[in-house]
Amino acid sequence: MAKKAKKTKETIEIKETGKCCFCDKVYENSGHNTVGYWKEEEEKKGYGKLKRCCDECYETKLLPALKEKFLKTEFFILSWEAAVQQRNEGQKLFKDGISDDDKYEFKRKLFEKTETILNDYENNSVKADVHHGNLLEIQGVFKDYKEKIFGDNSYAFNFSTAQKYFNMMCKYYWCAGFIEEPPELPIDSINLAKIGRKDEKWTKKIKEIPNYEEMIMNFRSNESVLNEGSLAVWELKNWKRRGD
Repeated sequence: MAKKAKKTKETIEIKETGKCCFCDKVYENSGHNTVGYWKEEEEKKGYGKLKRCCDECYETKLLPALKEKFLKTEFFILSWEAAVQQRNEGQKLFKDGISDDDKYEFKRKLFEKTETILNDYENNSVKADVHHGNLLEIQGVFKDYKEKIFGDNSYAFNFSTAQKYFNMMCKYYWCAGFIEEPPELPIDSINLAKIGRKDEKWTKKIKEIPNYEEMIMNFRSNESVLNEGSLAVWELKNWKRRGD
């Protein structure tokens, strides 16, 4: 890669040619850096600055990838916050004194596991039994970090937390067009109120998968859901923010 800088009174013009890191075509006028495209380990090695792309790949590959990465990161933050905002009395999420680095490590593992699982939802209508198995895998990530960051009194291990988080991720990804329609919906007080069960304490009741399956059946047997035929579509049509 040859690089030559020519300084003028107004600007510094940099002329650079090289091969696009995506398609191998020769680019000119320095190409485009690819910061933000690579995995965390790759960015630490300077991939974003060192690997450059042509104009065509900038439009067709880099920009779409950056937009998708931004949306998925925001969806993760929103789903996480939705899952952990409902706390049972006397319980807390993290143990005292847990560092931000340890929390970040857990969230990174949770996001990576979620992305891996949701790959199977991209072009497939996932069945409920498979979906339930995936929910158990998500709950397993929480359990893996029990000793390190959560502790025995954390509500993170209740199945209610895993199902709210993962079903919210499915809803966001589906609405953005990243996956096919998910088989179920996030169970929370708002959705329970829509089927006349606003007094049910879902954070306490949904401790394990059988409790979740029982509540899902309550939704499926509701007349308004039966008329719609799809839990995900029914929830979307009846969606409203808390307090609306």
